[in-house]
Amino acid sequence: MTASGYLSRSYQSSITQSISRGSMNSRTVVDVAGRKWACRQDDASVVRQGQDVSILCTTASVAVPVRMTVGWEWMKMADNGLARLISVASPVPRGG
Repeated sequence: MTASGYLSRSYQSSITQSISRGSMNSRTVVDVAGRKWACRQDDASVVRQGQDVSILCTTASVAVPVRMTVGWEWMKMADNGLARLISVASPVPRGG
């Protein structure tokens, strides 16, 4: 958040929260290799405070989606932090 209380433009553009009831949360992050990952909540269940959630992340250059369990506030996680988790879990070797 900026000093004025508004979210930065990059933060707003990187996160898309579904507004309709029963929809899943999703967001996009870019890892250090420059791959753009689209991540979404793996199921349509309601996220409860303190309960981990399963997410599924995909990118064009990796054939196998990355599925992982993250904290319930994953939509608030820093882009770089989520991208690092995805890179570690990705089946494609990371660059040196």
